[in-house]
Parts: sequence; C-alpha cells; structure tokens
Amino acid sequence: MKHKVLVVDDEEYIRQIIKEILTDDLSLEVEVAHNGMDGLVCASETTYSIIITDIRMPRMTGLEFVRTLRSREIPNKNTPVIMLSAYSDSMKKEVESIPNTIIAEKPLAIRSILETVESIIKKADQPGKP
Repeated sequence: MKHKVLVVDDEEYIRQIIKEILTDDLSLEVEVAHNGMDGLVCASETTYSIIITDIRMPRMTGLEFVRTLRSREIPNKNTPVIMLSAYSDSMKKEVESIPNTIIAEKPLAIRSILETVESIIKKADQPGKP
C-alpha cells in the first residue's frame, strides 16, 4: 500500500519543500492544503497515513484544525499529526496534550521530519495494524 500524506500550510514554499522531500526521499504520495479549512475538506474525503500541519495559519490555526479533526467522525480522526511550530514550551505542551500528535520545531529540520515520518510509516506497516 502506498502511503498518503496531507501537508496543511499557508506558505507555498513550505508545502513544496515538504512535498518534494517526502516524494523524492520516501516515495510517498503527498497532497497539500492551503489552510485548515481546506485541510478538513481533504481529511473528510481521503484517508491519510500522516498529516503535517503548521500551527500558525489564517482562517483556522493548526491547533483548531487538529482539534476539529479529532472531534469529527471522519476517516482521519486518529491519523498521526506532525505540527510545525516556532512557538514556546507552553505551546509544545498544549500540542502534546492532543492524542496522536507530535510537534516539530521551526526552522524546519528536514532530517527530523523524514525520521519522524519514517517512524510513523514503519509502525503503520507492522503486522496487525489497520
């Protein structure tokens, strides 16, 4: 099964960098959304192995996006989420209080994102996992 990743970020270059590294380095199928509202539409229609989102976005923050995602009966309610942030320790604690959610600090550490995504994919591919 080819894994799909959804990248939700309002910054075009961030979406493109993440899409490129996940496609080129891990051969993943990557879809992008420009904000949390668009991300929710995608997450309601397609099942993803991982969702990567920025915390600070217009219209709907990443935290609002993930909280809404977790509260709805949609295919990605329990999908692992990596949140990108340049925020403080208090924000980190808030993110980590959301089930199945990891924080990655900005500036982006590409190797860190790759390692985190690989780890999640390996766990998903273990026998007995849906």
